[in-house]
Amino acid sequence: MVRKINKGITENATEKICFVISPIGKDGTETYELFKEVLDYIITPAIKNSGYKLKVIRADDIEHSGSFVKDILEKILESFIVIADLTGKNPNVFYELGIRHSLSTRTILISQLLDDIPSDLREYRTIIYDISLKGAKLFEDKFKRYLDEIYTAPDRSDSPVLDRLPSIMQKNTRELEEENMNLKKELESIIKGDFQNEERKSLGIEKSSQPYLGSVKVRTERVTKLLSLEKSYLTNTIISKDRIFSIPSSQGSFHLYSKKEKNFELDLSKKLSPKGINEKVHFIAVHENNWLGETDYEYSKDLADIRVLLDICSTLNDVPLLFTIVTEKDLSKVKSKIFDTFEKLKSFINSSYKSLYQLELWDSEGLLTKEKELGIFIEL
Repeated sequence: MVRKINKGITENATEKICFVISPIGKDGTETYELFKEVLDYIITPAIKNSGYKLKVIRADDIEHSGSFVKDILEKILESFIVIADLTGKNPNVFYELGIRHSLSTRTILISQLLDDIPSDLREYRTIIYDISLKGAKLFEDKFKRYLDEIYTAPDRSDSPVLDRLPSIMQKNTRELEEENMNLKKELESIIKGDFQNEERKSLGIEKSSQPYLGSVKVRTERVTKLLSLEKSYLTNTIISKDRIFSIPSSQGSFHLYSKKEKNFELDLSKKLSPKGINEKVHFIAVHENNWLGETDYEYSKDLADIRVLLDICSTLNDVPLLFTIVTEKDLSKVKSKIFDTFEKLKSFINSSYKSLYQLELWDSEGLLTKEKELGIFIEL
């Protein structure tokens, strides 16, 4: 099957296209004549002598009745091989090359001057040529080697866009997944809060002495914001007394929060100078519990994680460390046992620094007390 493409050019349906991107200019101009000679006496003979069945087409060979730009873009995308002549740094050539680099592999860059090829593109298939007989022969030899490479591995990346796109996509995918997960958690928190409110109403305790201020997660977020605490998602570095320490962002249910002191410039996400230390390291564990109380709060898991964090952070010495456990449960019956165990966990720490490591329990009563202190809830 043969179909007409342009004036005097036909394409066999089984043949592959080699599309040439180059400066063209108006017929009869110096630019037109120069690059037509390159096409006729450098590129086309090299393709014919390569042994590969390729049909050479340039933009001015395309016969069109509609959008000329659309026809060119289709050729840039569909052609098996694209040759881009960067001689003269023509903006249209770079525009079309950028499109090709974004859409496909199998591109060969050529130029009469090395300086016309950007330095970050020179690592890819590049041929520097001249229009002499010797130059044409050298072009043909190198062009043949590049064709051999392409036919051996046609999908091998040969552009900076396709080289870096996978890592960019992975990064964007991870960010979208994290955002999606956060949105799901927020939605679950809202739904759960509505469910708890309805359950209270169904049990006839809508006017409970314990006001409903939202889920424990939402309430904790309010409190931490008013305390100027910011959740950290990466391992943080602290420099104290000329020593560098790394603090994990999480352990079990605990997550690291950092606080900016009023009189000191502090950013736990950056390495600090010894002069900048005046922070308290906060680890907060938030437990979402069912209002009806089918599952008891298992404080032993949190205490086990505290033991691990104490071991990691004990070398900080003079940096205060505060652990906070947040739950809707009433821990009044086990509170003393939790604090006693916490004191025992500190037995390996130097007695001079034990007082710097503290534990707070924001249970059903403790969280409400904290909210009252901060003016989140005002009793009428």
